[in-house]
Order: sequence, then C-alpha cells, then structure tokens
Amino acid sequence: MNTEVQAPAPGGGEQLKLRLQPILAGFPPAFGLPSIEATTITEAEIVLPLDTVLTQLPNGRVSISAQTLLNSLPAEMKPLFAGIDLESEIPIPQQEVFARLPADLTQTRNDQDLDRPDVPVVTPFSEHAKEDAQRFKEPPTEAAPKAGERKPAVELPTSETEPTAAGARLQAVFMTDEPLDLAKTIDKIVELPGLQSCFLSTTDGLKLAGKVGDPDEEKVISSVLPDLFQRTYSRLEELNTGPLEGLTLYCGSKQISTFVHENLCLTVVHRDRPFKPGVREKIQVVLQELQALSSAQKPN
Repeated sequence: MNTEVQAPAPGGGEQLKLRLQPILAGFPPAFGLPSIEATTITEAEIVLPLDTVLTQLPNGRVSISAQTLLNSLPAEMKPLFAGIDLESEIPIPQQEVFARLPADLTQTRNDQDLDRPDVPVVTPFSEHAKEDAQRFKEPPTEAAPKAGERKPAVELPTSETEPTAAGARLQAVFMTDEPLDLAKTIDKIVELPGLQSCFLSTTDGLKLAGKVGDPDEEKVISSVLPDLFQRTYSRLEELNTGPLEGLTLYCGSKQISTFVHENLCLTVVHRDRPFKPGVREKIQVVLQELQALSSAQKPN
C-alpha cells in the first residue's frame, strides 16, 4: 500500500497526501466549469490535515470546502478553479483515502497492550507463511502415508488470526481493532447503513461467505450477476464514460447491487432504499481488500 503521510507541518499535525485526479473525477456537476473538466487527467496531488480526514471517516463520508481545496492546489492550477463557490463542499473518494491511510492507524493503543513476554504467537497465517518460506528454500520431502493411514486435513484459518496487510486495511475501513476474516468482514458490511444482507462469491459462481436468501436464490445470483456485470462493463467501454463500478437492480420490492473486482463478486441487498452517502465507496474498498484474504479462506 502506498502510504502518503507526511511529517507534522509547522502549524499542525500530520498531513495526508491525496491524488487530485480521483477528486476531480467525482467533482459536483453543478460547478460545470470547462477549465476544471479539462484538468480531470492530472498527476497533481494535494495535502490535507490527517485529523480533518480521520474525524469524518466514522460518518461514512469525507469532504472539504472548496476554499480548502483551492489552498491545497499547486500554484499553477489555482486560476483554473477561480470560479467555484468557496463555501461549497467537495467530496473526497473514500477509495483514495483508505488507499493512502497508514496501516498503523489500527494498531493497538498503549492502554490495550498486554504485558506479555515477546514470544511469537503461532497462528494459521504465520504457519502458512513459515511453510511457504521453507517450500521456496528447499524441495518438500513429505513422506507418503502408510497403508490405512489417512493424511490429516489442512487446518482452516479461523478468526483468531494476526491481521495481514489487507486485514489491517479492512480494520481501518471499519474503524475496529477486531481481527477480520472473510465471514466477519461480510458481517461488517451487513451492518453498514441501509443494507440487509451480503453475499460473496467468485465470478465462476463459487460461494465464499455470506447469504442473501435461500440457496436457490444464491445460485442464481452467483451465476447470473457476475456475467451480467462483465457484459455491461464491456459494452460501456464503447461509451468512454469510465470503468463500471457497480450495478443496482430493482426487482419488485427488492434492490440488489453487485460489485466485481478481479475474480470476486460481492452482492448486497438494500433495505428499501439506494445507498446512503459513503456506503457504496466503502464497499468498493472492502472488495479490493477481500481479494487478498479470499485465498486464505475456504467456501462455507
């Protein structure tokens, strides 16, 4: 993860560096300034106070005033934004925020540290890491099982695992110190405002975690929605409108939204209304991090 936290500024605390392009891509249409639209492809970055961002994360949305944005812009770009209302609120994409947050924001506080000897804790993740290290160093020499003897089953990862890099970022998304595996992450998604249930599968239709209804309904969702997403994604590329981020279907009284990232498909069922502000962006960030965890978990 590209962590962009700068040293304390002369007049305040730490600062967070963000790319300007994702911010401009979601710029409020009401501004409609041609000079701004012409700058949507840029490598420029802005720097914001870290506290300003962190205090807003629990609300599910991060924004700054147009005046703050203007002050943060490189000098050569400021004239392009001279026509905007300085009191307007500019949304900051949560995907950009979480991609730049340092993982140590979710580390245990000093008052939570336990006074224990500094002894490594053996976990399923650490065991897998140790096995991988040995496997790459020397060829495996696994003895064949004796007649009538069954090879012991591989131990499944449990929720009592040390956070991986992806796990630490998931903890930052949900603002928790609790270790998160696939099942617990799905539970956290369901707890987001306006959502009723959540279902994670591969794009090949294999269920990984969660539920949205009866098994027959899950089979349809896991087989139809990934294909529908990919077909829609391919057709929309011809419009040059940017990549497809998600699909929301209105089926009678039910609203279903689907997101696809690489070989994972995440589907949520709404509670009688569209996404509340910030929820959709948070789901997209979570799905990206779940990609790193999915290989360590087995289907339910």
